[in-house]
Amino acid sequence: MHQHNKAFKPEIQGLRAIAVVIVIIFHIWPESLPGGYVGVDVFFVISGYLITGILLREAEQTDSISLTRFYTRRIRRLMPAATAVFLVVALCHTLLPAVLWQSTAKEIIASAFYFQNWWLASEAVDYLAATNAPGPLQHYWSLSVEEQYYIVWPLLLLTALYISHKTKLGPRHNAGVLLVSIGLLSLLYSIYLTEVNAGLAYFSTATRAWEMALGGSLAVFTKWERMTDLKRRLFGFFGVALILISAFFYTKQTPFPGSAALLPTLGAALIIMAGNSSSWLAVSTLLKTRVFQYLGNISYSLYLWHWPTIIFYAAISGREIGLTDGIIIALISTALAHQSKDLIEDPFIKTKTEINKKSLILGLCLISLSIASAYYVYSSKIIETTNTTKTSDSYETHPDLQLAAIQAKEDNPKVYELGCHVDQVSSEAKSCLFGKQDSEFKVVLVGDSHAAQWVPTLTEIADRNEWALYSFTKSACAIADITVRQGQRGAAYVSCDEWRSNVILELEKIQPDLIIITQSRNYFISHNEGKLAYYIRRIFEYMPEGTFDARYEQLADGLIRFRNKVSKFDAPIVAIADTPFLSLDVPTCLSTKNLKPGTCDSESEPLLNRPDPILLASSKEPAFDHINMTQYLCNAKTCPAMIDGKIVWRDNNHITASFAKSLAPILDGELAKIMVEKE
Repeated sequence: MHQHNKAFKPEIQGLRAIAVVIVIIFHIWPESLPGGYVGVDVFFVISGYLITGILLREAEQTDSISLTRFYTRRIRRLMPAATAVFLVVALCHTLLPAVLWQSTAKEIIASAFYFQNWWLASEAVDYLAATNAPGPLQHYWSLSVEEQYYIVWPLLLLTALYISHKTKLGPRHNAGVLLVSIGLLSLLYSIYLTEVNAGLAYFSTATRAWEMALGGSLAVFTKWERMTDLKRRLFGFFGVALILISAFFYTKQTPFPGSAALLPTLGAALIIMAGNSSSWLAVSTLLKTRVFQYLGNISYSLYLWHWPTIIFYAAISGREIGLTDGIIIALISTALAHQSKDLIEDPFIKTKTEINKKSLILGLCLISLSIASAYYVYSSKIIETTNTTKTSDSYETHPDLQLAAIQAKEDNPKVYELGCHVDQVSSEAKSCLFGKQDSEFKVVLVGDSHAAQWVPTLTEIADRNEWALYSFTKSACAIADITVRQGQRGAAYVSCDEWRSNVILELEKIQPDLIIITQSRNYFISHNEGKLAYYIRRIFEYMPEGTFDARYEQLADGLIRFRNKVSKFDAPIVAIADTPFLSLDVPTCLSTKNLKPGTCDSESEPLLNRPDPILLASSKEPAFDHINMTQYLCNAKTCPAMIDGKIVWRDNNHITASFAKSLAPILDGELAKIMVEKE
């Protein structure tokens, strides 16, 4: 995303332009270029090529590599512009919903110290954080990957140089062996992890290292530089085609990076190999045009500024980004990038003064500024405001709604704090025990996080009725007796199947008097199939809602099978229908300034019409008893953000613990009716 090589290559500058433009289009209008995220992979290949070339030439010319010179140049080239963005984000953070302030402070620290990718990786595998609204610095994850590579790669090249001193093999040969070895191992790991844990794979440095190694290999193995002009032209057009095909036809559901990342990265490699053709009928002719050269020249700053511009523009306008909005964002981003390049990037890059000492001091000062800006954001106080918002039956004025929204975001059931809500890795059947622990009447709750959200409600009921309440819950794990995937594009969720079996073993020890089950409706079935069948199925699976509902039927059948397995305990089994998935994150919406009445309410009809496997199972199996609490969350028109002064939702699909408690009398009555019928 930034220049490294003094030997100016106009075709690479133009390739940067392609990469940054498709990323920006994807971020502004994701539906128009659903695979535009591959622009980042193009940047990785460019960086690997240029940085390896610089280090290798130094090793061959001086028989050494100056780590101090290398790292201080990186400081001067990268940190000033990056820190300027931190400062602007910090100064403008109050324009964002208050819910995002603390996470923005953490993002500044993660970005300043270049571990943003690992921060986002932890968020991706954290089920509670999975629905968090995007922050203004999330795009720094790719810069973090690059900088981690830059820290390690010079050290490995020094190792290659040391080996060449001990053997007759030159540094270029040893560097090639290292690159090929690292590249192959990283690619294989990327393919594996993308199937096993797609969220972690997307942000991991280990799954992206092969992309930079691919670029680095072009700097090591240079026979391609002597290819004919015809081959250069063919390579160039084929390279552009590969990048554009992946940008237009990949989607958020494409398992990525894995083997899918080969398309854009090979495309970038082919364009680099095509070089600067002498023919007018070549890709390099287009890449050398003024527009491409200009965008490539400002690509680093443009990448830095475009995402905060999108986030702040959306926060200020309070609407979906359309065509006009997107053009305005693109123009603002370009203007900021132009000024950033002229006033910040270039002066620090071109300075000739004592590189090492002053650059290190500069780095320390910029890090200090970043920490100070993060502290400024983190210590911000919510100014008490009065907002008008719509409740289920009236408009009411709520004092200090922003603070209430922040509290709602953290208003989780105790199972998370107590550590008995099982993560996505473990298969241990942990449980929490609530209510009267030595009670003879034992109630068991089994399910995923949509079951865990009812723990506060059931705890109130257990206390009132002197029940012993056992909760068995696991993140993103269906209780339906069928193998689901980890997320929409993940591998078979094997630990979920194992956990479900282990829970039944625990129930045999408990011998419950009442079993309550529930789960999210939003699961995807795992299929043991070949690649061709896999892609054919996915074409149908990701059609618009309602065109391919077989998975809901399969989940319903799985629920009936699970119910039949636990029916041997001779206890009433009651399923609670799933709660709706809203189109917005309620606390984030409620913590927005100048909130208009009803803004954070969701239209109920499309939400309630989505299939729910629990309701399907009840319609297929008369003995499958269920309680539908959705009528107390939504009315005929809306699913309100607030009811009777209480915030209902802690994100876009889980209710707050406080609101869950308020439903205890209703759920208690519904359970009593079923239990009387079963006597």
